[in-house]
Amino acid sequence: MNSVTVRARRSRGALAGVALAGVALAGCGVAHVAAPPVTGVPSESLSVPLRTVACATDNVCVAVGATSAAVAVSTVGEYRAATGGWRALVVPSANSPLITASSCASDQCLIGGSQLTGDLLWRFDASTATVSALAAPPQGQGVVALSCFASSSCAMVDSSSTAGHARLSISHDGGVTWSSPVTLGWAARDTISALTCTSATDCLAVGEAPGRPARVEATTDAGVTWAPLSTPATWSSLTSLTCRAQLCAGLATTDQGSALVRSRDAGVTWTTTILPETATAVSCASAQRCVLAGASAHGGWLARVNARRVTTVALRYVPSTLIALSCGTGVCTAVGPSTLVALART
Repeated sequence: MNSVTVRARRSRGALAGVALAGVALAGCGVAHVAAPPVTGVPSESLSVPLRTVACATDNVCVAVGATSAAVAVSTVGEYRAATGGWRALVVPSANSPLITASSCASDQCLIGGSQLTGDLLWRFDASTATVSALAAPPQGQGVVALSCFASSSCAMVDSSSTAGHARLSISHDGGVTWSSPVTLGWAARDTISALTCTSATDCLAVGEAPGRPARVEATTDAGVTWAPLSTPATWSSLTSLTCRAQLCAGLATTDQGSALVRSRDAGVTWTTTILPETATAVSCASAQRCVLAGASAHGGWLARVNARRVTTVALRYVPSTLIALSCGTGVCTAVGPSTLVALART
């Protein structure tokens, strides 16, 4: 290892340490914090954009990206150790890959997308910092959404090559084997924008189609039957939806702009907080406390939410939109196409 490489790695570790500086909440409504800034870290590969990030409960996080462009390397990965600092990660290669989803439970994370042969499915083991390729259910054409709800237990929605519909599968061994896929008949004309499960039987899924509000459907029998939940007609989209027990949070696009939406009764009723910037991802520790990632006029945007108070986090070296966000028990990480950010969870 030459001295330039050593200095670069030390620099990346130091920047990651700065990124965990605390951020104070101040004022009412929308508060803007001038200092200390959270510093972005450049990704390992500028030619392969990062697409998603996921944090295990032990605060080890994995960020992955892919490109279908004709470059020597089509996939890239990095992980953040529990002690801090981003490090290069070996990830499987793929033909024309697209990364679309990720989710963690305990010390394992699933990463999904598509490749030329159909579903792309990987598992990240936080204890060993390794990524392995998994076999998805047959005839899948691409993983659309993932939701891990217990240790080694996850749900997946992918698209089917035979029926042309989205379909739901459940795994109880970390994605090694899956239940027989159940086709989501109600989503025949929809794009599934979110999936969140609290058990192997109880899930919410969001379907979107041009010209109508986002629809939320609920199942209590592992996808055999679904029932629509009432949502405001002003929601043209709903993404980043996550539920824990009865608490759910997501991001809606409304006629007033980007909004944080929260429910205390598993999606039966919702409260709406209009945001000062465009959010792309949210993670909530409770009904009151959340972290947001997205875009501002100056590049990436991070914010903390306490009840209805939105506090912007000052950023440095985050030139583009933060497109994905995930939180462990003590840290939240966000990624843009070429940037990684770590923020202490409070």
